[in-house]
Amino acid sequence: EAATTQAQQQLKGLQGSLSGVQDQAKKSQGAWSGLKAGLSAVVPIAAGVTAALYTMKKAMDFAREGASVLRLEKAGDNLAASFGQNMDSIVGAIRTASRGTISNMDAMTAANKAMLLGVAKTPEEFAKLTTAALALGRAMGRTATESIDDIVKGVGRMSPLILDNLGILTRGGKIFDEYAASIGKTADQLTDAQKKQILLNAALASAQPLLDENGNLVEDAAS
Repeated sequence: EAATTQAQQQLKGLQGSLSGVQDQAKKSQGAWSGLKAGLSAVVPIAAGVTAALYTMKKAMDFAREGASVLRLEKAGDNLAASFGQNMDSIVGAIRTASRGTISNMDAMTAANKAMLLGVAKTPEEFAKLTTAALALGRAMGRTATESIDDIVKGVGRMSPLILDNLGILTRGGKIFDEYAASIGKTADQLTDAQKKQILLNAALASAQPLLDENGNLVEDAAS
């Protein structure tokens, strides 16, 4: 009987401990439920703030891009006007010759650079330049924008190395020596304008066979 009484007391003690554990579990579950409720309220707010910040950043980026385009357009208009040309006509010529593969902004950038470097001025010259650039660039795996940039920089900076990217063979500048000899001068006596014209003619001549295959013709820039 004494053993039974002792066992009952132990059982009661165990039940008491279990009850304590259950109470603790309920409290923990309540705390977790509260935490989940708090997080459920915070997460949408945080997501809303993140979305608002992202939208604000995109708006600021768009505004900066818009301002850059406006500055580029104004600079281009003024530069073209200084040569007696119209920038819209030049951009249109580049876009048409590239069949829309060169964006308005890239066309304006290329036109500004070409005019500043003395590579081209008129819409007709830009049409020839773009047509040749695309033909050469396609053969070398270059994009339309990369191709016209290569020609403009290569001719404008009188750099045969840059033109090599488009497969325009200048033989390390020997092309200058050959032209100079044909007019009774040395390469050192050639003006920058003459050298640029020589390189531009070389670019157009290199493009001609590729264009002939498609039934297109590019006239010599000197004409």
